[in-house]
Amino acid sequence: MSSWTHNICFECWDRRFDRQPAFVEGIEKAEACCFCGKMNTDAIYVRGNPKELLCKGDHENSDWA
Repeated sequence: MSSWTHNICFECWDRRFDRQPAFVEGIEKAEACCFCGKMNTDAIYVRGNPKELLCKGDHENSDWA
């Protein structure tokens, strides 16, 4: 995953956007939300500046959550 493409959980999506998200089909592995750190399988991804998020662009290891 690009350092500018980030996992976002349903709760963080609902706080930021006023529309239904598009989902990636077939995601089963839990990932940490780059916005709040919650582990999820919601399969929603958004573009964003890694400097402004918890993940800092590191998606290989979710230990930062």
